[in-house]
Amino acid sequence: MSADATVAKIRTVYGGALKSAEYHEMTNRQSVPELCEYLKTLDRYSSMLAQVEPSTVHRGYLEQLIRKESLVTYRRLSKFQQSGSKGFYSFYIKKRETIQLISFMEMFYAGLNEEFLASVPGYMTEYSRLPLLELSACRSYDEVLKMLRKTEYYKPLKKIQPGGGGAPPLEKAERALRVYYYNSVLSSAKKELSDAEYKQIQKLIGTDVDLINYTNAYRMRKYFSLSGEEIEKRSLPFSRIGKQKMQQLYQTDDPEDMERFIDKTIYRNDEPDQTIESRNTKTRLALVRHVIEITTSAAAALYAYMMICDIEAANIIHIIEGIRYKADLSEIEAQLAV
Repeated sequence: MSADATVAKIRTVYGGALKSAEYHEMTNRQSVPELCEYLKTLDRYSSMLAQVEPSTVHRGYLEQLIRKESLVTYRRLSKFQQSGSKGFYSFYIKKRETIQLISFMEMFYAGLNEEFLASVPGYMTEYSRLPLLELSACRSYDEVLKMLRKTEYYKPLKKIQPGGGGAPPLEKAERALRVYYYNSVLSSAKKELSDAEYKQIQKLIGTDVDLINYTNAYRMRKYFSLSGEEIEKRSLPFSRIGKQKMQQLYQTDDPEDMERFIDKTIYRNDEPDQTIESRNTKTRLALVRHVIEITTSAAAALYAYMMICDIEAANIIHIIEGIRYKADLSEIEAQLAV
């Protein structure tokens, strides 16, 4: 399939993304069954939820189906592009695998292996070759490495193991998995795509990581008073605006000064009364939408669209959680990235 046809297809699908009015309707629902009933009326989710009975649906199961819909959409668009022979187009499966492995690591370090086993979405065992269910039986870091030995995630996790054996700090393991993911996507893009397409993927990843690093830096400065050096050590080594500017950000003492600093970059956001997470997600969404509107690259269009799908899923899950905890849904609506 030609790149032009794929880009056109993705723009058509993107045209069906949720709008402000639809999110407003969701935040007017008073229960998870009511929300599920509404989601079933939307083209985006009607097929995935066709067999779901709203009156009995469990919140966790509904969240799984929302996430699964993004994965199904990704597989459908990849198939349309006939991209099965290119490693780059496995990026979204790798992203989901990375998220699952990080979730496992968090529970493994906390001794909650059984909880991880219960949390693994059934669809991941269908789309991933990772031994996700078997990981829950591991009782040591060495056992984790042995279980992952035949996967691509073995080397980055083995590399950070202390010389005397045992387990590295949790944050080091999480960082190693995230760095490996982005490096893997960039490496396959460099090998398989044109220079122009590679640069677009590089910008998309740089945008994503800059905002992840900024969010984490803001939290680490505000809540833990970590030094700039400690913040940089925990950050991911990718950037769209450049390492030097991000280092300046990390060295900024006051969280409010951090915000003023970032507003002098392409990540400016003038919306008032936003949480740091909401601010940066809205900024990410605006920049990614622009890529879909102007790109001629099938790879960049798909990567950008899947970022939008993830933001949309996070919005809906935020609403579900708000309903569950009886939060002020008008306040949640104001924080959604739309």
